[in-house]
Amino acid sequence: MCGIIGYIGEKNANEITLKGLKKLEYRGYDSFGFANLTSKINIYKDIGKVSQIKNIDLPKSNISIAHTRWATHGGVKKENSHPHQSNNKEIALTHNGIIENYQEIKKELIKNDYFFKSETDSEIIPVYIEYLIKKEKIVFFEALKKTLKKIKGNYAITIIYKNEKKIFFAKKGSPLIIGIGKNENFISSDMNAFLECTNKIICLDDNEYGFIEENSFSIYDLNTNKKKNKKINLIKNDTLKNKEIIKENKKIKNIKTNNNNNNNNNNNEKNNEKNNEKNNEKKIKEIIEKIKNKIDFKQNYNNHYMLKEIFEQANTIDYAINQNIKKITKIINKIKKTNDIFLIGCGTSYNCCLYASYLFREILNKQTTPIIASEFENYLPLITNKSLIIAVSQSGETIDVLEAIKKSKEKKATIFSIVNTNFSTLTRISDENIMMNSGVEICVLSTKSYTSQIAIFLLLIYSLKYNYNNAIKKIKKISNKIPLILENNFEKLKEIADLIKEKNDLFLIGRNSLYPIALEGALKIKEVSYIHAEGFAGGELKHGTIALIENKTPVIILSSKKNRELTLSNAIEIKSRGGYIIGFDYINNEIFDNFIEIPNIDEDNSILMIIPLQILSYFLAINRGCDPDKPRNLAKSVTVI
Repeated sequence: MCGIIGYIGEKNANEITLKGLKKLEYRGYDSFGFANLTSKINIYKDIGKVSQIKNIDLPKSNISIAHTRWATHGGVKKENSHPHQSNNKEIALTHNGIIENYQEIKKELIKNDYFFKSETDSEIIPVYIEYLIKKEKIVFFEALKKTLKKIKGNYAITIIYKNEKKIFFAKKGSPLIIGIGKNENFISSDMNAFLECTNKIICLDDNEYGFIEENSFSIYDLNTNKKKNKKINLIKNDTLKNKEIIKENKKIKNIKTNNNNNNNNNNNEKNNEKNNEKNNEKKIKEIIEKIKNKIDFKQNYNNHYMLKEIFEQANTIDYAINQNIKKITKIINKIKKTNDIFLIGCGTSYNCCLYASYLFREILNKQTTPIIASEFENYLPLITNKSLIIAVSQSGETIDVLEAIKKSKEKKATIFSIVNTNFSTLTRISDENIMMNSGVEICVLSTKSYTSQIAIFLLLIYSLKYNYNNAIKKIKKISNKIPLILENNFEKLKEIADLIKEKNDLFLIGRNSLYPIALEGALKIKEVSYIHAEGFAGGELKHGTIALIENKTPVIILSSKKNRELTLSNAIEIKSRGGYIIGFDYINNEIFDNFIEIPNIDEDNSILMIIPLQILSYFLAINRGCDPDKPRNLAKSVTVI
């Protein structure tokens, strides 16, 4: 969950690694550090956010490695921040992951008179390399290889060594990517750290190690010790990729996924659709400008990626469904033929999987099992070569998801993935990928990536039920309502946040497909505001939860035409015990103490339900003095178990 960036070339490495590390701060932001190489190794590190640092107090160098940390082993202290050094200060290392047998190795080193300054598992690596060089009288690269074979666990490692103008690296389990430039090379846990400098990348696989130099690189297989030839990939920007998809889709007209439907579209419909899209984009911009002018707190819209990314959702939902028709048709045909479907995710992505499972059953009458990735081991006996696994991950590097997929591949299951990061590990090990096309999501909380995931599931399910073209229309009908959600509810949500900001507990209830939305809304609230929030299925209220309702306990009721009567019955039970009822529906009710109007549409309106919950979470964070972009103890990409 930490961020790593390394640079070697002709430029000032300090400036490049500082700039790159700021782009990685969403991966960890409790401490940071830099190491560069002159005639010796120089270290600069501290606790706090690297985004607040303007320059690094280090001599100029053309070789540097840097790290932004999310604490695992050891507290948030300067001593525990990376890079870590060997005892003789000739080796400096950054590390992402967990070394499972570090205690055993640490005891061995202490017995041999080596010492440790930190509480981390990471520090044992440079110290053990030093130990092997002295004990076995071997060169650095050989000692590195032996150390990698000694340690157990997952890691992404970069190392500089006083006597060699190289950046050494190793990868197992945690992401690591090389960037190839002109007279310069990069290495990072996320390509976004260097993409403005080069769009040529090499994706490292597990059990690979080696080094980069100014004009070359060498990669070896840890198991065979043989040098490997790796493909250099060219990254295209999102705009270009979207244009290519549109161009390809124009060649394929009216692909049928259900013979009972008519796919004829005339030119007038297409022109109207284009005009609606342009008008919607214009409307969103106007609304955002109005909202920005109304925000009256010091840290305004321009300072928070969370709010920016919430506003982007009307567009990112449309980007998400801008998919290659051939690929979507291939995927839905596989879904149609399969009755053994498992949806896998963690956190927000799991909530999306749970939501999708309701729709698979309700709309397609197809049994689908949602699984929390960390619990996948319990379902492994059910996986066969006839199973279809759909894995959902914003980063494509979520370790629990990757472990589940690797075990599924051993069972010869088919793997489809919904992911936002191209060339991530998940995209490389899946049989087919559907890219979310959300762009970089900087805020640690998932907002636009969540609704993009839902949009993709809707695209698949509606395409199976109706056809691809009608699926697109139905989803655009939803996204076109987002400006209305923003315009009508923004100020109201701010007022509600003011009313409940001092509360310690908050509950959300929903039924059917709104139950997963209640879970996701609760997750957003507790992630960013630190209020204890829980989502429940409405029918479960009387099975224990109602005991927690006290006078003025805020409870958000998610209601729709399908489940309104039963959900309102739950609201009455809460109201009679003193609860403060905040209703989300398109019809107000006298039971509600406060009301958020959700536009009435014929399609599933779960996307429209979650957006005001995201905004409420944002305002609760602001009112409680929390950083909405970087909540405590959280990081964007969870790469450790």
